[in-house]
Amino acid sequence: MPEKMNILLITNRYPKDASDPAAPFVPDFVRALEALGLCVIVSTPLYGPPPEEEECGVHRFRLGSTGGGTPIGSWNMLAPRTWWRIHRFVREGKKGVDDLMQRFAIDHILALWALPSGWFARCAARKWGVPYSVWCLGSDINNWARQPLFGWLTKEVLRDAEEVFADGFALAKAAGQLSGRRCRFLASFRRLVDDPRSCPENRGDRQYFLYAGRIHRDKGVFDLLAAFDQAGSELDGFELVFVGEGPELPKLTSMAAAPEFSGRVRILVGVPTATLAGYYRSARATVIPSYADSLPLVFSEAVQCGSPVVVYDTGDLGHFVRRFKLGRVVAPGDVGSLSRALVDAAHGSAVNPAGRKAALKLLDPARAARIFCRATLQVGKRRIFSLSEVGFAP
Repeated sequence: MPEKMNILLITNRYPKDASDPAAPFVPDFVRALEALGLCVIVSTPLYGPPPEEEECGVHRFRLGSTGGGTPIGSWNMLAPRTWWRIHRFVREGKKGVDDLMQRFAIDHILALWALPSGWFARCAARKWGVPYSVWCLGSDINNWARQPLFGWLTKEVLRDAEEVFADGFALAKAAGQLSGRRCRFLASFRRLVDDPRSCPENRGDRQYFLYAGRIHRDKGVFDLLAAFDQAGSELDGFELVFVGEGPELPKLTSMAAAPEFSGRVRILVGVPTATLAGYYRSARATVIPSYADSLPLVFSEAVQCGSPVVVYDTGDLGHFVRRFKLGRVVAPGDVGSLSRALVDAAHGSAVNPAGRKAALKLLDPARAARIFCRATLQVGKRRIFSLSEVGFAP
């Protein structure tokens, strides 16, 4: 019996527990790799206090607390002090990865996000002679790559990688154009609950539309509020429910308290996943008016729970909704059309069962794990596994 193949997974974020919204899809992907017989070692920065209990079966290494409670992606790059913090962050990150490379016989490195995780992977690959791959997840291509220094670093990381993946077709195209490399689609997916049907529905006196996610202008939260207001009496019997936190939460709370909404806008924070699944199940539609996302996790969560969706045509959202007949698509920023889509959904909204099943199959983390293995297994330093030994038919 051959020893297990060791994968070092370097990720910008990893949740401390089931309620932590930091990259909640990563544990599902780790479990899918482990189900194929691989040993996964996770390296991730520590933000804030350490978790009370480490997740069973996952080897985690914390890179330090240089960022306090604020992730590096939210640091102010215009502040001189930030660059000293970045220097410390990179130093500790490289040291942490080197420690894992010494302790474990790593066969392949997978970086989640091209920066900063991809940079750590590239440095380790050069030092230890182990191949690495990069999984682009949106902010690295849409944000980091557009900044002067970080854009160059992103290109270098992608160009030197053995394989490049992205969690959206549009994102894969953008990563490929940036790097001149082939980029494969690899879905990110959080299994909200084992069986959404087991979660009680959250039906109140009124029907409602649901927004779940970060409360931020780029997510379209103010467009949604304006569209709900614009619909006027046509949505008299409906509420608008926001679930989430973010920098624009105080502003949204203030606006939602305006007299014209007559208490028909609710904002919920810290909702447990089982309760959230109930909100998805009961919503007339889940609204995703994002300006920047490729294929956000809220989309797959809504699909899991059978909720129809109303989305802006950004990233892969429009493509998936049209292809699988999952709801309505609106041009980004068109508040009038978004308002009409809400009214239309109020009068009748349903998900195509066959389309939902096909979409979930495409997004399944087990499928993502198999794609990763097929692409990278034979580039490992020791090549100790054959495809059949990790669950593939010969």
